[in-house]
Amino acid sequence: MEDQFVNYDEDRQSRIGVAEAIFAEGKTLEEFAIVLDSLVPLMNDKTFLVTRMNRDHFNYLSNKGIPVRMLDTNQRTAIIGSGQMRMLYDAPQVLIISGGTSDLSIVEETSITLSYHGIPSIHAVDIGVANLERLKIALKKLNEHRSSLKLVIAVAGFEGALFSVINSITRLPVVAVPSPQGYGLGGRGEAAMLSALQSCSAGVVTVNIGNGFGAALFASKLLGHLSSLQNEFGSVFSVNPES
Repeated sequence: MEDQFVNYDEDRQSRIGVAEAIFAEGKTLEEFAIVLDSLVPLMNDKTFLVTRMNRDHFNYLSNKGIPVRMLDTNQRTAIIGSGQMRMLYDAPQVLIISGGTSDLSIVEETSITLSYHGIPSIHAVDIGVANLERLKIALKKLNEHRSSLKLVIAVAGFEGALFSVINSITRLPVVAVPSPQGYGLGGRGEAAMLSALQSCSAGVVTVNIGNGFGAALFASKLLGHLSSLQNEFGSVFSVNPES
C-alpha cells in the first residue's frame, strides 16, 4: 500500500536547486502517516520540510516523537529530522513584509521554507497601507540590511495595495503573495491577486494566493543563480541591486 502513496524525490535539490516538501493539506491522516513513516529511517541523517499541516497531522508527528527543528506559530509548517542544517549566508537575504498580523501563517511558511534552503530572512509584519506611517518600519529594515538583502516578498490581502507601495520604495525585486484575507468578493484573495497582476508600480511579480512556499522557492532559485554568477565573474558582477 505504501508504494501507492510515497515516491519521495530525493534528487530534486541537486537537479533543480530546491528540495521536495511534504504537502500535508488534502492528505488524510492515514496518508500522512504513511508518508511520514516511510521517511523515518532517513531522519537521522536528513531533514524534511512539512507544509500545510492540520492539528491531526501535527499531533501524529508529535506523538511519533519525530524531531522538530523549526515550527511555525500555528503548527502548520515544520522542519523535521536530525540531519544537518546550515545557513548559506551570514546575513539576511530576504525581507518578508506583510500587510497584517492575519498574514502571519504565510509569512512563517515563507520564512521556514527559506531557512530549510539555507537562506536567512527578516520580517516586517503588520505594515498595511491603512496606516502609511508603519511603512517606516519596513524602510528602516531595508536600510539597515541594504548591503545583504536581495529580494522582498510582500504578503497582503484585501485590495493588495501593499505590493505597489513596497515596489515603489525599493530597487529590490518584489514578489507578491496575495493573502486570502478580506471581506466579500475579495475575501479569498482574488482582489489582492488582481492588484498584484495589475500593479501600477511596474515590475511586481506574483505567485498564487497564499503560496508563501512558492515565493520562497523562487527566492531560493534566484539567489542560487546570483551566487553562481558571482562565483563565475567575481567582483565584476554585483549581486546586490541596492548597492
